[in-house]
Amino acid sequence: MTIYSDQPPIIGLASDRPGAGKTTAARYLVEAHHFRECSVGAAVKAEVDAMVRLHGFQYDESQKEDFRDGLIWWTDFRVRHSSPNYWLQVIIESVAAAGADPMVVSDVRFPEEADYIRSVGGIVVKITRQTSPVHGNSAERKMVGYAFDQVVSNDLSDGGERMFRRLDELVSNLRLGHRLEPKATDMPGVPDAN
Repeated sequence: MTIYSDQPPIIGLASDRPGAGKTTAARYLVEAHHFRECSVGAAVKAEVDAMVRLHGFQYDESQKEDFRDGLIWWTDFRVRHSSPNYWLQVIIESVAAAGADPMVVSDVRFPEEADYIRSVGGIVVKITRQTSPVHGNSAERKMVGYAFDQVVSNDLSDGGERMFRRLDELVSNLRLGHRLEPKATDMPGVPDAN
C-alpha cells in the first residue's frame, strides 16, 4: 500500500484537444502507481445503461454512435437538474466508499470539473502533445486558457518515457506531501517557468 502524507491524491487529467494522451497517462498511473482510474464518460454510460435496461435494451460500446445524443443529453440533464458537479461527486464518492486508493480522473473536459477536483484537494494536470488533432467542436476546447496545476508533455519521439518520468515525479511529490508549484510548460525545447 502506498502511504501519502494526508489523503490519497486525486489527479484530474485534462487537455485542450483530444488525442493528447490522457488515457495513456491514466493507465500509466494505474499500472505504475496503483491509482484507481475513473472517468465521467464511464459514469454517464453506467447510468444510461441502467436506464435502458429497464426497457429491455443494453448499452454496448459498439453502439456508441447510436447512443451518443442520449449520452450527451443525459450528461447535460444531470448537470442542470442535479448539480454542476454531479458526475464528479458520483465518481469521487464511489471511490471513497470503496477504500483509500489514489484516484485519477482521466477525462476532465470542463473548467467546472477541474475546479471541483481542486475543491476536494486534488490537482489538475494538462497533458500536451504537439501532434494531436484540433477539433473545433470538441469539449476539450473548453479547457483552453485554464490555469493547470502542472503541464506534462507527451512527446511521441521517446514513446512516452518523458511523460512517464514526469508523472513519477509528480506522484513522488504527492506522496511526500510536497506543495506542487504550478509548472507553466513542459514542452521540449521550451524552458520551464520555474
